[in-house]
Amino acid sequence: MNERFAHLHAHFKQYVDFEAAEFERFCAHLHVVRLDAKTIWRSEGEISKLFAFVNKGLMRCYLLQGTEERTERFYAAPDWVGDYASFLNQTPSVLNFQALEEVELFTIPFATMEALYDEIPVGKEFSRVISQERLMEAQARINAFLTQSPTERYQKLVADQPDIIHRVPQYYIAQYLGIKAESLSRIRKRLADS
Repeated sequence: MNERFAHLHAHFKQYVDFEAAEFERFCAHLHVVRLDAKTIWRSEGEISKLFAFVNKGLMRCYLLQGTEERTERFYAAPDWVGDYASFLNQTPSVLNFQALEEVELFTIPFATMEALYDEIPVGKEFSRVISQERLMEAQARINAFLTQSPTERYQKLVADQPDIIHRVPQYYIAQYLGIKAESLSRIRKRLADS
């Protein structure tokens, strides 16, 4: 196995059991993309054609509401990033994807990935599991905004992704939580004092 794809191989093994030949066949279709910090990888208005594995670094996904950005998700290695809804519907994406650190991606066209399902049946199972995870994450995020206070959402972020707090500017974390940066500062101070 190519050592470059070791993190990807370990990630797959958490979900499905790829045979070595199947994994090599999949990797033959990957392209390595390196992004500097603050680089936009994909922008709203484009029809999404690529899916990517974040091998190194950290990215964020955000929406624009007028001139305001709204951070929707952080993608820390190892994770998958892409706008699957845009690809499935062949509609322009409303999402923007930005590197927050130097990032290394392994990209693959969605269409190629789907074609590989015939050659690598376990890939379809992997896709199903990842799709279910994404659906549950989206539902949990909606539920959090409906049932939790900003403090509770912050505490959950710290519990689920503690490294994000130190790697991401506070104003992006505030956007993600749906609050102003000043409110986040007050929450952090109150929690530190308690």
